[in-house]
Amino acid sequence: MGLLDLFGKRRPKTADEWLQQGIQLADKRKHEDAIHCYDEGLKLGDNSGLFGVKGHSLAERKRWTESLACFENASRLAPEVPVFWLGKARVQEPLGRHDEAVGSFRQFIGLISTLPAQQQLGFLSHARELLPVMPLEVLQPLDPNVRQMCCNTIAEAAGNASAPAQAQRVTEKVSPEGREEFRALLFADQSLSALVEGVNREGLPSAEAAPGNPWSLFVAANELARDGRREEAKQLLHRAADLPNTEARIHLWAWRALRDLSEAPDAQTARQVLGVVIEKPQELGLDTLAAYADGSVRYINQGGSIIVWDQVDDTINLFAKNVVLTAAPLVDRVPPPLGAQRGAVPGGCTRFTLLTCGGNRVTDKPDNAEGPFSPVFGAGARLLLALFEKTGKGK
Repeated sequence: MGLLDLFGKRRPKTADEWLQQGIQLADKRKHEDAIHCYDEGLKLGDNSGLFGVKGHSLAERKRWTESLACFENASRLAPEVPVFWLGKARVQEPLGRHDEAVGSFRQFIGLISTLPAQQQLGFLSHARELLPVMPLEVLQPLDPNVRQMCCNTIAEAAGNASAPAQAQRVTEKVSPEGREEFRALLFADQSLSALVEGVNREGLPSAEAAPGNPWSLFVAANELARDGRREEAKQLLHRAADLPNTEARIHLWAWRALRDLSEAPDAQTARQVLGVVIEKPQELGLDTLAAYADGSVRYINQGGSIIVWDQVDDTINLFAKNVVLTAAPLVDRVPPPLGAQRGAVPGGCTRFTLLTCGGNRVTDKPDNAEGPFSPVFGAGARLLLALFEKTGKGK
């Protein structure tokens, strides 16, 4: 073999060179040519990077099944790389595999949650189209400020941030007595007998006729407990506590009654935060905001007006749930329940009450002091602003 023959031969490309050439072609949106380069590189052996970029180009061509196979290989070879799990979620969703997409997205969130907030935002900038279809609970591990920004993104995607509201109640002025009665109900810690005392029983079906009606169950349970038939009462209360898709306060009231009948929830259920009440003294009185895990909201203005929000709404429900989600990890920082008594909120403080099935936990935090409850206050403020935008109040 002569020198000309040696110089005439080209050195074979490495996997990294095929990778770089493919990325350059993909940047020019020449995805089919890019896929060819990635395939050439993969002939040299499994490579997580090549599988990942090939999955991206296949997704750009809407070749979802092939793309998913690539991301599965990439995440198998390098499970510590967040973008591979994000890629899986992005192609599982159009394939109709939503539960699997949620699982992949959860892995993605778990991996980026250990990073600084700015880096979390960088990764999430590539997930904007997935955020609206993912459960808010999946975002729990993120920095609270990052999670709030995700909520803002989802609300913007809903496209109804300024849409007029129809199914809420705004009461301009309520008497002090009515206001205090309404405020007490926000905490959902009344005894069973006190709770059913105000129930209009005219036309209320029996528990047997309406096993999914919590008020029928509460009334029947109260009568059984009053007659000494505690075990039968407990059965009805458990049915109320286990009702799906019902108001968060129903679960809280059911467990308050069960605790009164000497049945405590298990440790996990007892610590589950189903609502947050934020109370802040103002010049004219007390501002009170209650957000619940079902997305409903109650607000009492210092001047006496009341807003009740039970409407299904992409913005308000989302922000309400985020208040609860932000407070949930702090449950162990708050003293155990001491009963239903609530004294006056000290001046210069904001009171946070975490509503749990094990009883309400109350803590007062000084204003203008950074601490673990600052993100909860921030999430509440964002909810209140959204509520004012929807109702035209508070401006």
